[in-house]
Amino acid sequence: MRRSALVTGGAGFIGSHMVEELISDGWDVTVLDNLITGNIENLENLQVGSELTFVEGDISDKDLMGKLLEGKDAVFHFAAMVSVPLSIERPEECHTVNVTAFNNLVIALKDKKIPLIYASSAAVYGSRDEGRRHEGEIPLPMSPYGASKAINEIQAGSAARVWGLDSVGFRFFNVYGPRQLPFGAYASVIPRFCCAIAKGDSPVIYGDGTQTRDFIYVRDLTSVLLKMFYRASKNGGRVFNLGTGINISVNELLKMISEIMTSDVKEERKPERPGDIKNSIADISLLREEIDDIDFTDIRSALKKTADWYKNNY
Repeated sequence: MRRSALVTGGAGFIGSHMVEELISDGWDVTVLDNLITGNIENLENLQVGSELTFVEGDISDKDLMGKLLEGKDAVFHFAAMVSVPLSIERPEECHTVNVTAFNNLVIALKDKKIPLIYASSAAVYGSRDEGRRHEGEIPLPMSPYGASKAINEIQAGSAARVWGLDSVGFRFFNVYGPRQLPFGAYASVIPRFCCAIAKGDSPVIYGDGTQTRDFIYVRDLTSVLLKMFYRASKNGGRVFNLGTGINISVNELLKMISEIMTSDVKEERKPERPGDIKNSIADISLLREEIDDIDFTDIRSALKKTADWYKNNY
């Protein structure tokens, strides 16, 4: 019997790759997305059939959520305001989208015995001293976005203890891959670099470029999420880091992308942005205790796939 999943934010970058992962594994998938930042083309390009149902709507619509949850075996939740700068500019909207709507989802799930796999963020850690971030650290977020994700973890954990909600959260580190937005408040460094170089423009580095990040390829991430669904049960609100455990500086990243795209375009440097974290690297030992067969795509290979997509689409 085919399993059925609801993917919120499924027309977005990570969500659409999760949809692809699930369909490849034989699932029926319902996508809920308000298309504010998501793009229906992310799903149309999958060239799938009747196993995919798209619903344009919002997770704040309680009646709609109740209907869409019927008959589902899992919920993968990605719908959120994910921009740190935008959350600083519009904190009330961040709270409404990320905290209030998530609470509505948790309440809707409390009596349905449907597992919830949701996106948290490494932004909950804030800026720390050198070293790997581990799940036992007290969250010290530096932005409303990071704070909202820390609250989500508390919400899910409370629901697990009070109602027995089977949930697991993942603190995503820096996710990259095809279909990621290269422009605007939601743009991350890899799509910005790839798109700028593809167009012959100067890639922008904020700060001195020595800041480090733990980059994880999006299809490695979705693979881990699906493995967790199959291998874990009654997680009781547990939270796991999801990165590679390897970090590189932004300067090193640009050098690598420039080599892959055979570019000698000179970068432009601007002041660092409020809320940006200096160094970020995941301790994934807890995750490996739960899933011992995690494989990560070589960063050069994954960057090549990503860069090729931007060259073909921008």
